[in-house]
Amino acid sequence: MKTPSKRKRFSSAVALLLAFVFILSSCVSAPNNSDNNDGADTDNGNTGTDTSGSGGLPSIYINTRNNKQITSKTEYTDVAIKFELNDLYSECTNAYTENAGRAQLRCRGNSSYGKKDMQAKNKYSYKLRLYEKADLFGMGESRHWYLLANWFDVTHMRNKLAYDLSGVLGMTYTESTWVKLYYDGEYRGIYSLVESIRIDEGRVETFDWEDFAEDTAEAYGLRNQFSADKAEALSETMKSDLSWITTQKLVFNYKSKAEFVDLRSYFDTSELDLTSGYLIEYDGRLDGDNTKWSTAMGLPVVMDSPASLSTNDVMLNYVKTLIQDFEDALFSPTYHNAKGYHYSEYVDVESLVDFWIIWNLFNNIEFGYLSIYYYIDDGKIIFGPCWDFDNATGNIVTLKEKWEKWDYWVNDRGNNNDGWFSQVVSDPYFVAMAQERWYSMREPIDDMMRSLDIYYDYIGEEAVKCYERNGPRENWYLKDRNGGKSYDFETDFALLKDWLTNRIKWIDENFSSPTVCVDESVFERSDKLFISFPSGTTVEKDLANAYGVTADYIIPTGLSSPLSFYISTMHTSAKSVEVLLNGSHSLGKKSFNDKTPASFSIDPADLRLKSGSLNSLIVIAYKQNGAIRSMTSFTIEASSHKNPSKGKYAVSFGEKCAQVTAGESITAPDITAEREGFTALGWTLGDGRIYKPGDSFTPESHVSFYICWQRD
Repeated sequence: MKTPSKRKRFSSAVALLLAFVFILSSCVSAPNNSDNNDGADTDNGNTGTDTSGSGGLPSIYINTRNNKQITSKTEYTDVAIKFELNDLYSECTNAYTENAGRAQLRCRGNSSYGKKDMQAKNKYSYKLRLYEKADLFGMGESRHWYLLANWFDVTHMRNKLAYDLSGVLGMTYTESTWVKLYYDGEYRGIYSLVESIRIDEGRVETFDWEDFAEDTAEAYGLRNQFSADKAEALSETMKSDLSWITTQKLVFNYKSKAEFVDLRSYFDTSELDLTSGYLIEYDGRLDGDNTKWSTAMGLPVVMDSPASLSTNDVMLNYVKTLIQDFEDALFSPTYHNAKGYHYSEYVDVESLVDFWIIWNLFNNIEFGYLSIYYYIDDGKIIFGPCWDFDNATGNIVTLKEKWEKWDYWVNDRGNNNDGWFSQVVSDPYFVAMAQERWYSMREPIDDMMRSLDIYYDYIGEEAVKCYERNGPRENWYLKDRNGGKSYDFETDFALLKDWLTNRIKWIDENFSSPTVCVDESVFERSDKLFISFPSGTTVEKDLANAYGVTADYIIPTGLSSPLSFYISTMHTSAKSVEVLLNGSHSLGKKSFNDKTPASFSIDPADLRLKSGSLNSLIVIAYKQNGAIRSMTSFTIEASSHKNPSKGKYAVSFGEKCAQVTAGESITAPDITAEREGFTALGWTLGDGRIYKPGDSFTPESHVSFYICWQRD
């Protein structure tokens, strides 16, 4: 299985001084055809004055012809654009930082685009298309960028926090940086310059069918001595009609004359990989002209690329079948579809887990409705990049009070909990993977929280200036809880920081149980199905919540012999039982009843045995006619530590664990781990306190410390 790209970024000097060091990436883009609407001068023009100096944010100067305010979301307008670097980005020079260059601009967005207060301030979000590729602020070469106004977010931080954390976790993600925008000499406030979501090297890294169309058209045009206009027309035809990919032929109309195009000598269809190259948006609006449809459960599928997939039945049917097979398996009681495949056969589960965690950590109200991206590569669905988080993290803006709270799970807005994300959390295997992943994210989460103050210092002065220009947001709900006053930057920053602190603590507490029920999940453990282990086994009941989640049982990491167990039942109508290990691996279906248990055995090679890893067992009892009687589940954690003795607490410092008698203290050990660009401050529980090596601590429960790092 091909996983998302994890190549290093080399703008580390910038990232170190800001907050996150992004060493995991996937972003850059392919050229698109350019429109020529209104021409704009490409000299420096009236760029305005950067009053904050080189220590402030970088600046972008956009000049239009005749001071035209661009308001169209569909038509591009030619502009002149220049990027002015600050000290942090002083080495990120390109043609557009030396002189103004040509570009095209149009508006983008949905919710914010129609807001009258935003329109009054002319603080639109934009799609930016450069005439020449450029590496902007060390994010990689591309022509295609977004300028996001973050209209709903007075802190201007919510999008960046979510994007950056997803990158740290290794997901496909979008890089961004804050800039000041001057439009025809007028200061418009803070914007986020963000990589556009598109298939390309460094962005969504999978096969690009539209690039393939352009390359094939270019080769055909050169061999057949096409004029530049004719070659461009052929390229556009081949991108809008993809039938030639599988038929190797096309009827091409140029200047009202039809021409047959034979492509058999330009590529071999047997060498094409139709299992890759599809970027998809889960968009409840189902608008636009791109290929789109609804699944059997009524969930939206909008083809972002290739947009014209409907013109090739073979490719369209492949994508439709893959997505439907995934959905069918996900909504099956056993998480296997009629073809016998588990949903994990169709999806990169790691990306799905990370995606779900990011959306829930930030409590994004659009989850399961809008702005959800995934792509298909090598026959698997890969979730990401995360997008559109300005309405998240307690920032409810115009929506009802529920969305501001941090004490509930968020799944599938607008789908009556019949969406993919409500369904997947009914699977004990998925929940176990999410629990394990959450408790492995201690250092990145801590790093994110510490970055808030760094971001405050970096953009705070400009954010206040931006608020002074743009004022409060229309229908800002939160002002009703602030004495009728609108939430300015300082107030909203405090809310953001406090909200995240409470959210992290709440997820910690609610993920610690092996029987966690994630909101509306439909899976309930039966109280009439039981598991037992032979005497002398190395399996123990998990009694200590020292490492995050408490599992049902623990096994040693060095387990070398088969793990045997019995399943018994109190159901008189149950006649057979099946056990699924870690989702898709069936241990077989065996006869049993309320008098005779069924025996099973797991090969150690099939278990996840790294310390802290969770293994999920789903037990399904069937009636004589094959119908499901009941189900239950168990989690088994691989641990390098034994359960604490009676009257003692398990206290772990990273990989080391000790047993401490109640009332006695323990000394924090030395830190031997190293992290490039960081200094270890000490050990922490995530509550703000730091214990340096040698400090004493008296535990009152089982606890797990992790390292608190500070940037050099």
